[in-house]
Amino acid sequence: MSPMMTLTLRAKVLAALLLSSLGAVLVVALVTPWLMEHRFLGQARNTHFDHFTHLIERYQQMPGALPWGSRDAALDLYHRIIEVDKARHSQRQAQGPAGRRPPPGFPPPPGFGLPGRQQGDPFASQDMRFVLADTEGYVFHPFFDYQAGQKLTWLERLRADELTLNGQPVGYALAAGTAPETGLDDSYRTLLYQSLAVAGGVALVLSFLVAFFLTRPMLRQLRHLSNAVHGMEPGTRSEPITVSGRDEIATLAHAFNRMSDDLTDQYQALQSSNATIARQAQTLEKLSYTDELTGLYNRRYFNEQFDHWFGECRREGRQLALIIIDVDHFKRINDNFSHQTGDAVLQQIARLLRECVRSHDILARFGGEELILLMPDTSLEKAEEIAERMRRHIEEHSWHQIAVGLQVTASFGLTSLQTTQHDMLRIADEQLYRAKDGGRNSVCVA
Repeated sequence: MSPMMTLTLRAKVLAALLLSSLGAVLVVALVTPWLMEHRFLGQARNTHFDHFTHLIERYQQMPGALPWGSRDAALDLYHRIIEVDKARHSQRQAQGPAGRRPPPGFPPPPGFGLPGRQQGDPFASQDMRFVLADTEGYVFHPFFDYQAGQKLTWLERLRADELTLNGQPVGYALAAGTAPETGLDDSYRTLLYQSLAVAGGVALVLSFLVAFFLTRPMLRQLRHLSNAVHGMEPGTRSEPITVSGRDEIATLAHAFNRMSDDLTDQYQALQSSNATIARQAQTLEKLSYTDELTGLYNRRYFNEQFDHWFGECRREGRQLALIIIDVDHFKRINDNFSHQTGDAVLQQIARLLRECVRSHDILARFGGEELILLMPDTSLEKAEEIAERMRRHIEEHSWHQIAVGLQVTASFGLTSLQTTQHDMLRIADEQLYRAKDGGRNSVCVA
């Protein structure tokens, strides 16, 4: 699990604000020196560019100057600069420091100091070098590997800075090197870093305090909401959450109140529906294994139980008895009385037989007027005793309550556990027919 997942909401908010503040301070600390350096170099370059354009302007105003924009003009200006440089060098050797100024009426060559600047001024440094060319790209002030009169390629001109005079282009400048910093620049830089450090510390402290006090009411409301969620009980309506304000937490609380009411209503409706479904399922299940007329088990259920008990008794060596019961002269009852009387007879016989069997015995309607009884853990002698009791119970019943002159008896065929289920059914059926052939109203055992 991620460490952030284990933090409390307040810790997450505090961490988010502190990290965002720290990130902002770091961005400012990283960007500000770059901006200062960029602006410093820009100012130095612009100062040099002003000097270069002034140089070009003075050349164009000089007597005998060639048309600007040609290779000859570039070479002419280059030679003039060389002559001035040589003159300055001679004067410096002859006159010492005073000879540092060029002859009157001509500006100093680029990179050798500017008028009005003192030595040590970063804008007067020789650390910044420039290759200067005219509008057509012809070099008149070479440096590095460039030669006077060489033409800059279109890519070099695209990379170079354009020199303009009164809004019109007059040449190109390719710059290299940096302007050195003075002691004042170092002081400004140190002061800036100190200010950033103090501002960053104050921002972090303020972020912590703001986050701490802002999250207190929010966390209190969230705690109420969390307690309400944990206190929800199925089917019980929870107390509504009271939250003031119109923020997202208040909206969430109102939504929770509505959801709680809806869930309670739906839960109660679901419980009622489940109870109805359970009752219906029980009814359907009962119908699936119950005979509709007699209320006894049907043949399908009997077959399932017969498979189960036969296999278990065979495996474990337990006893199993089977009785087939048939109502004597049932067709005559239907013909002489009515089919309704026949149905009533079957229903009454089912009730009489239930009174004689045990709770774990399986009594089912096997078809028509034929019933069947499976008796697990029952010996053949015990089964015969129960069959005889059932026979007498049927014979002695007051059948005239159903129809005047009605008399009902039944025949029984018994068998015990055999090799196969088919053999048990066959033998019990044979004993039933033997009982019928012997005069009916009797019990026959194999």
